[in-house]
Amino acid sequence: MKKLTLLLAVAVMSLSIVSCKETTKDKTESAVESMKDDATQMLDTAKEKTEEKAKDLQKAAEEKLEMAKKEYEKAEAAIKEAGDEAGEELKEAKKKAEAKLKETEDEMQKAKNKLKDMMND
Repeated sequence: MKKLTLLLAVAVMSLSIVSCKETTKDKTESAVESMKDDATQMLDTAKEKTEEKAKDLQKAAEEKLEMAKKEYEKAEAAIKEAGDEAGEELKEAKKKAEAKLKETEDEMQKAKNKLKDMMND
């Protein structure tokens, strides 16, 4: 009888260990899957924020370019109006407007390149 009880106890303990092992495996798989989902969600959020920031940068650069073009057009119009009698101030304003236009175009190109790099990442 003792042998039978002992044999029965060993059998129950073996089943208990196997059951515990399966439960632990399931919990581990569930935790890994949850971590994977969290990481994916964080990457998606970061990508969205990066794209939004890139669009904001591009929009700001386009606005600067537009303002620089307007300043250039104003200076050009003033020079045409003054004709040959245009003073050095108007010529200097035109040079400044051209320089600012060039600078803004360079910034725009940098912003576009940065946006392109962000989109590629």
